[in-house]
Amino acid sequence: MVLGRDRTTFLLLSLSAGVTVFAGASLAVLPVVGVAGGVTVGLLAGCLQASWATYSVARLWLAFRSRLPWRLMTFLRVAYQRGVLRQVGAIYQFRHVDHQRYLADIDNKGS
Repeated sequence: MVLGRDRTTFLLLSLSAGVTVFAGASLAVLPVVGVAGGVTVGLLAGCLQASWATYSVARLWLAFRSRLPWRLMTFLRVAYQRGVLRQVGAIYQFRHVDHQRYLADIDNKGS
């Protein structure tokens, strides 16, 4: 729920800022400058207001390097349903500290 709202904030803010800059720059200078400026300002505005873009880039990078599952939210939901994780608000936590220690030990040996 929180991630979905953050994604919506990112998309709406990026789109509105990008269209505004595109319209102004296209009329004042050239359409090419308007497109470049609109995309740049739109993405920057979205990234400054919402964490979704940063989260998505980090998630994809870690999944590409086999450090996270590709479908992270599905994985977390299934782990919660099976009792491995508990959910406190928008945060998932290990139900047992032994799981956390075991995975931390694997990570230290793999690095």
